[in-house]
Amino acid sequence: MKKFEEELFSEVPCKFGLSTEGEYKQSILVKHFGDWISPEDHQAEVWKIELQNLKYREELARMQKSLRKKNKAIKELNGAVKKTKARLKECEKLRIEANNEAASEYSRKCEVVEERAEFKREIEKLKSQLEKQQPEIPEFVANYIEAAKEDFWTLLSAMDDSNLSSRVGDWLKGGNFTNQEIFAQAWLNGYTVAKEKRFYLKDNRELESVGDTCIGYVTLYLKNDGYLTTNKTRAGQFTQSEIDSMAADSYEQIEVEE
Repeated sequence: MKKFEEELFSEVPCKFGLSTEGEYKQSILVKHFGDWISPEDHQAEVWKIELQNLKYREELARMQKSLRKKNKAIKELNGAVKKTKARLKECEKLRIEANNEAASEYSRKCEVVEERAEFKREIEKLKSQLEKQQPEIPEFVANYIEAAKEDFWTLLSAMDDSNLSSRVGDWLKGGNFTNQEIFAQAWLNGYTVAKEKRFYLKDNRELESVGDTCIGYVTLYLKNDGYLTTNKTRAGQFTQSEIDSMAADSYEQIEVEE
């Protein structure tokens, strides 16, 4: 019973039990005001929504603070890469000049080449550190980000529930909502695509003789062209998303080992 109904019948004094007619009038009142919501109930809903908005703003502020720290680290790495590239360019120029000098300068050229190799190793090391700052995301999320950027969406537009596909939306809600922070980092700083598992599709077919007597089984694998083969090396390798889009319920999934 709604709060209004409780107040209505608790405040109307009755010295005797309700008659059939009284019960009928009561039901009419309940039916007429059945959808009525009291100010207390309405205010409770308002407070509930405001509390949810407050939690969302706090979570967003925490994410922004975390992103600022990581952006600072990435900028420092980018600066180091830029300086190293400038030094490498300078060494390359010295190497070219050294090639035009006399044989007496050969030892100096060797030093330049060695320094150039050292700089290359340093660049690779810095690149590796930079890649570690980039989050790893599924391929379907990467495709969504690229499509959104091609349409000139902002980060907030890309994370808006009304623009999300059900698959991307479910992924963003995963990991206790930590995937939202991963998505924001991928949008701002780049990303690496997680390698998707691949599977063989195996089907066991029973062989029968003319007299319907079973004589054994043969293992068949589905090929990319839709035909079957007994040669596993010629079998197709399918991702889970590809399998989900196929009528492959009768096949057994065998994970492809690296």
